[in-house]
Amino acid sequence: MTHETLDQIKLAQHKLIAKKLQENPEAILALARRNLQRYIGNRPAPATSLWREWQTLLEENSIDRIVAVMTAKTQKATELRQASPFAGALSAEEIARTIQRNISLTSLPIVPPRPNPVPNATHSFHETAF
Repeated sequence: MTHETLDQIKLAQHKLIAKKLQENPEAILALARRNLQRYIGNRPAPATSLWREWQTLLEENSIDRIVAVMTAKTQKATELRQASPFAGALSAEEIARTIQRNISLTSLPIVPPRPNPVPNATHSFHETAF
């Protein structure tokens, strides 16, 4: 799976989360804040910079702004989605559906397995002397 496909999956998942955030902001924001508190903990600042950006964004309490960032197609938004505080907002089924839908959209060609370069080889890679 390519990085582009993974980014598209994260974007699709965050679009679903954005919808849930608009429908039930208190619960989704509380979930994200709890996750951030747990993620940041006592870790040093460099390791938590993206989470701290989310924390600042959530402190603004602007659902429209949070949704805009979550669903933006910018490099910064892509980076933030990779450090999302919204774990637990989607069900396993919703996650699986977004993955399947985006894998189907990429329509990657199926590459057949390569034949064994040493026919009838009986030794393993580790037994080969170099």
